[in-house]
Amino acid sequence: SIHKGVCSNHLAGIVAGDQTVRVFCRESSFRLPKDSSRPVLMIGPGTGIAPMRALMQERSYQRKNKSWGKQTAGKNVLYFGCKSAQQDYIYEDELKYFEQEGTLNKLRVAFSRQTEKKVYVQHLLADDAQETWDLVDKEKASIFVCGATKMGADVSETLRSIVSGCGNMSADVAKLLLGAGASADVRTVFYQLTPLHMAAEIGATEIAAALLAHGAALEATDWLNHSAVYAASY
Repeated sequence: SIHKGVCSNHLAGIVAGDQTVRVFCRESSFRLPKDSSRPVLMIGPGTGIAPMRALMQERSYQRKNKSWGKQTAGKNVLYFGCKSAQQDYIYEDELKYFEQEGTLNKLRVAFSRQTEKKVYVQHLLADDAQETWDLVDKEKASIFVCGATKMGADVSETLRSIVSGCGNMSADVAKLLLGAGASADVRTVFYQLTPLHMAAEIGATEIAAALLAHGAALEATDWLNHSAVYAASY
């Protein structure tokens, strides 16, 4: 049976001048790293591919435009998922173009209905665990995830498992490390507290040490209760 899109078909059925539609445009929170040499890991199955296309278009521009700056564009890795190659592999031609021109260094596609066993993006991510960890740990990759809520939760759990297993750290450290971001310029803000401050508040020396080792910068708020950070620093 054919399942029609709710929004697109509603809009298609509206008679001009007969009905009004409320439209909200919100600014995207996705921002490429200031250091363009850093890798980008994108996970966007289904319509979650939309913001990833924009990121790749910008990275393509950075790579081609000599006047843009002296920095080179880093690696770009994309995980995309759909039911089958014949049914809903949207933007396939564009993704292949990004591959051919050298912007997209690695494309992994999960077809959930093409084989007897369902395969989703988190499964491919787990298969590439060591490579993913190297991107995050050694190359300070930025990670972007967009798509369904359930997928996002599954991908987050897979990433935590990869960081914990390959990084040889506890699940709590892995969770906070991912919350802090893979580099110093990405922050999780919780009541204006940095992850390092959060670690200090709960006396988690191990977590503070892991955050410092992975580039988290000290800020004034980290020292309000500084015992854990102090112990991890010296």
